[in-house]
Amino acid sequence: MIRRAMPLAAGFALCLAAGLGCGFLVTLLDSLCTGQVYVPVLALIAREPGAWRSLALLALYNLAFIAPLVAVFMLAARGADAAQMSRWSKRNVFPSKLALGLVFALLGAMVIAYWVSDSWASLPMNGERKSRH
Repeated sequence: MIRRAMPLAAGFALCLAAGLGCGFLVTLLDSLCTGQVYVPVLALIAREPGAWRSLALLALYNLAFIAPLVAVFMLAARGADAAQMSRWSKRNVFPSKLALGLVFALLGAMVIAYWVSDSWASLPMNGERKSRH
């Protein structure tokens, strides 16, 4: 129904402007929820050497961020409604929470390993003394 009504109601330029405006508003409102995670991730990525590596890490983060949204969209496109998704969610609370906990434990371990390796790399080796310039 929307596909039939939109071309009649507005031209391409107006649809494009509306899409960009909606995207801006969603980003603005979503940043209140995800900003406390996104900004530190950007800071960590900015510390990485090489622009291509930083860009690859940012793309990976953004893909991981939108993966659940894409999954819900695909389910809805295949005919699943909100009630079906809610029932599935209620039936699978424990496995979902367990999987999420394991993902966060893995991420935590990766952060700690990165921090430790970075700390060890900055220590003087073989009795060398770091200069204080």
